[in-house]
Amino acid sequence: MEKLIITVAPTGAWPTKKDTPYVPLTPKEIAEEVYECWKAGASIAYIHVRNDDASASMNFDKFKETVTFIRDKKDCDIILNLTTSGGIGLKDDERMRPFMAIITGGHVRVGMEDNIFMARGVLAKSNVEFVERVKRIVKEFQREIATPAEARAILGLKGRELQK
Repeated sequence: MEKLIITVAPTGAWPTKKDTPYVPLTPKEIAEEVYECWKAGASIAYIHVRNDDASASMNFDKFKETVTFIRDKKDCDIILNLTTSGGIGLKDDERMRPFMAIITGGHVRVGMEDNIFMARGVLAKSNVEFVERVKRIVKEFQREIATPAEARAILGLKGRELQK
């Protein structure tokens, strides 16, 4: 079976600090969370940004600032996917599909955009927890995690030169 691509969606359009104090909302917080998720094994980051009041945003400058903070991490070659919408509304059964994808040879996306709980009533403290959980599950199914370079090859994307 081909290697598994983990996409992390660290923020999304809905969770706020009222929902969970752990959700990253500022460009710097999002960038740090993406970097930590990359170190944990995520190959792709799906990026939403927020306005200063924490509402969903499509502000170009917020995206630029977030991407700049991520790319300032010279060793990080994570693939970035910037959102084209700020919508919400996944049903619970749709949130469970990542685990079916693991079993059937697909790829997964995890993160606070979709879910803020690690277990019933237990808030995730970081998106890294979701990436680490997928890594544990994938190991049980004897699949390997794709690096960003391998994800680019699987998806037919052009490579990215890392700056030293």
